[in-house]
Amino acid sequence: MNSEMKLIARRRVTALASLLILALAAPTLARAQDGAAASVRLFDRLCYGTMPEIARVEAQADSTWQPITGKDLDAFRPAVAPEILKAWTLTSGAGTYSLAITKSPMDDQSKADFPKYEDATNFACSLVLPNDKTPPASVSAEMQKLIERKPDAAYVEGPWAITSWSGGNDRLLVLVYHYAPKSGSPGGLISMTVFQKP
Repeated sequence: MNSEMKLIARRRVTALASLLILALAAPTLARAQDGAAASVRLFDRLCYGTMPEIARVEAQADSTWQPITGKDLDAFRPAVAPEILKAWTLTSGAGTYSLAITKSPMDDQSKADFPKYEDATNFACSLVLPNDKTPPASVSAEMQKLIERKPDAAYVEGPWAITSWSGGNDRLLVLVYHYAPKSGSPGGLISMTVFQKP
């Protein structure tokens, strides 16, 4: 993994650590047989197959998910003041998911890490997975099926085992991360960031 992606990942780990710790502390709920596949399908529908069109993500979430408001929304706040910050929860047979979307300008560190995209807009979509019975390795396997290749990098950062993928072109840079508890416990987060140039 190149140093630029590691820097982005470290910042994301720091920003999301408290949110993920809360998610991992939630009580466990029964899980559908294909829990990993269902979670990755949900991530695909809401984030991977939709971004950077966050209005479409918002429309899907508003139809069935419960909004997160007030101080609870701060757990999802990015490093720079966002133009858009929204989050929701959904409790299903699989457990409780949380979804967050942001639209923000590039912060100084991102501009330094990715100078080619310094004038880009940063779109992000994150899905916090339920603390159920689904092993993180199953989620990773389903993510490889979705992206149709092995991760570009796999490494440990604090309590997280992180796998990441990247791709893009002259106008877009896409970064996808799976944060899994390195202990092997269920839970974690799947996120997607898109830097889109004007």
